Amino acid sequence: MSGDVGSNRVVLVHPVRTVIAVLAALLLLGLLVAERGGSSPVQPLRNISSGGHGAGASASGPAGHGPSVAPSSALQPKLFGATISGGGASQITNTAFKGETECTLFTGGTATTVSTISYDTNNGTISKITTPGSFWYFVSVQVTTPGTQSFTVTQTTNYAPTTGTPYFSLGGGSTAYDGSCNPLGTTVTGGGASTTVSFTAATAGTYIVSVKFMTHSVVGSSPASDTPGFSYNYTFSTTGASGSTQGLLLTHV
Repeated sequence: MSGDVGSNRVVLVHPVRTVIAVLAALLLLGLLVAERGGSSPVQPLRNISSGGHGAGASASGPAGHGPSVAPSSALQPKLFGATISGGGASQITNTAFKGETECTLFTGGTATTVSTISYDTNNGTISKITTPGSFWYFVSVQVTTPGTQSFTVTQTTNYAPTTGTPYFSLGGGSTAYDGSCNPLGTTVTGGGASTTVSFTAATAGTYIVSVKFMTHSVVGSSPASDTPGFSYNYTFSTTGASGSTQGLLLTHV
């Protein structure tokens, strides 16, 4: 007897294949529903581009709350080409000793180098400077013609608060010395971003300019990063003085 009844053919479907097809359809439907609900275990591939997100990435964040730092490289920024060193033509030192003593240590190459100013925050505002409270910027300058001399020390930084000041303020005791660290009659003007030191040179030769900066002037400024280890760059240089550029970091504890 033939499997055909009239002109109609009966096709038998294997029961195992039917079950597999139904399960696959249910699984696909479940994945689509989960993805629309935001809980899909299958995450779409994201296009990863190096443009603007590599080693040179900068930190950013909402105003008033300080920058958030995602790239680890942002924790150790470059110093605008400055150096942190001692025993050369310039140095940032501590204020453990005063006046001529600190000058002698600088010229002898034994002064202690300051490389970091530590700060803490409260909701994106610098609440305190933990260490140090002040520092000296020393630089050797060359005088070719005796008479009145003026040298300008410039302070630059990438810290740009909208409230308060980003600059370390001018401290008392800033002065100039001759090559033997004898103090000279000195006039100091300005402060913050630009400080001018003027003195009279009796002869041509090497002279020393020292400017004292107070770190607590940045307390109360904001926004500032709340991220421990995050640093802002500061650079100090003197117009017309070779090797005068020195840098330090303002770093969150």
